Amino acid sequence: MIAVLLWGCAGPTTEPPPGGTATEDTAPPARPMSSSCDLQDGNALRIACLVDLPEPGSVTLTLAPAHGGGLARSFVSPGPATDHEVVGFDLRGMTAYTWEIVGSGGELRTGMVTTGTAPMGLRVPMEVAVNGDSSIERLLMPWSCNGSALLLVVDGDGLIRWYQDIPVGVINNVAASDSGTFLVLLSRGIVAEYAMDGTLVRQSEHEDNPSPLHHDLLAKHGRRAALHASLEQYPNGSAYIVDGITSLVDAPAEVWSYGDVVDPQGLIGSTVGYWMGTYVNAIDFGHANALDVDEQGVWLVSFKHQDTVMAIVGDPAAPDVGTVAWSIAGGALAGEPGTLALTSTAGIEAAFEHPHNARWLADGGITLVDNGRFENADDTRVLRIDIDVEAGTADVVREYVLTGHRCPVQSSAYPLADGSVVVMCTATGTLFEFEPDGTLRREVGLSCPDDPAGGGLPGLGASIISAIPVTLSAAR
Repeated sequence: MIAVLLWGCAGPTTEPPPGGTATEDTAPPARPMSSSCDLQDGNALRIACLVDLPEPGSVTLTLAPAHGGGLARSFVSPGPATDHEVVGFDLRGMTAYTWEIVGSGGELRTGMVTTGTAPMGLRVPMEVAVNGDSSIERLLMPWSCNGSALLLVVDGDGLIRWYQDIPVGVINNVAASDSGTFLVLLSRGIVAEYAMDGTLVRQSEHEDNPSPLHHDLLAKHGRRAALHASLEQYPNGSAYIVDGITSLVDAPAEVWSYGDVVDPQGLIGSTVGYWMGTYVNAIDFGHANALDVDEQGVWLVSFKHQDTVMAIVGDPAAPDVGTVAWSIAGGALAGEPGTLALTSTAGIEAAFEHPHNARWLADGGITLVDNGRFENADDTRVLRIDIDVEAGTADVVREYVLTGHRCPVQSSAYPLADGSVVVMCTATGTLFEFEPDGTLRREVGLSCPDDPAGGGLPGLGASIISAIPVTLSAAR
């Protein structure tokens, strides 16, 4: 049996049966789908569409450059509903886009919207020093040119494809989660997480926390955490800055402290620099500056002042949670008891000083930025290190040298799926792409739009802590 439903039509008057009374079909016609699209309020590079369906369902928004020259992108609304707001992103500025909305019942609406201009212009000026094919799809980084505090996503040509205004504050670091959101740590106390449609997913404030957050944060493998630093007095009469890990998944909770595994008394540190004005005359003996976690929940933390990288058992159910699974030390601390032997079967210098941005690799190895010490005039490099706990070795198998560039603080390195590595030198504002074998593929200098000479980041300085390769998911 075939049932036919007629929507939006009133039936004709019919002859009544004998003895009956003639009636007319007075059922109201079903309302049609309605939709409208315009620039999202407060953002020139996102298009927001409001859709009203006659019955609960889903809608699909497709955006395509009206005059060609780019791929169409589609966005699907979450869950069945009658009212929807669907936001399109990863768009070019000052570009006309045709929009097409298809309802779950097949209804179709179309129109056109032209994107606007991002607050500081539509390009991050790039001065190309070595020009090769870029493998960067999109790059996330903090930006504060012209006094604006923004998160930016740019493509390999420096064109801004996404931006997000953030609360006023100093950017300590940014992170890309494994669920497609972006996190930003502000003023050592605020963690804000944004979806790519501009939604503030969550925000937690720790400004009154006696252990301020700093340097690095993450949201991956079910963990959401940041580094913290607490002030502690020791029996020798000195005050030490003790770094650790704070979990941000539920209520903020300190889950690990460097002081649990290292006694700082007698260790050399610094009483100036990063913590000046916050912890006066306290000794910053470790200075944790990177945090990562693998699928097994093992934390990876690097400590600048101790030239050390540690893997920490992080599974709360593990009997040895909080203990050091392994550690490696470079520079003057290489060969310390209890550390893996730092070697190189590839004949590369097996040493590092002031490590930064230590990151897990899928095979259990790591990468790190070898910043070197301030008095060391050598070029900064990135190391790939294979870890063999059973053999007790940490094997330096590859180096990526930033020739002519000294990056004494901060900076970042991220391996890509094709084996290449993207490196950001904060001090010189230079972005590098390396082939898997260490050959330099591309080198570009970043500058603010008001710096036509390039070669620097006036008004920005060291606030590019990381330049993180990302894929703009949630769109297909």
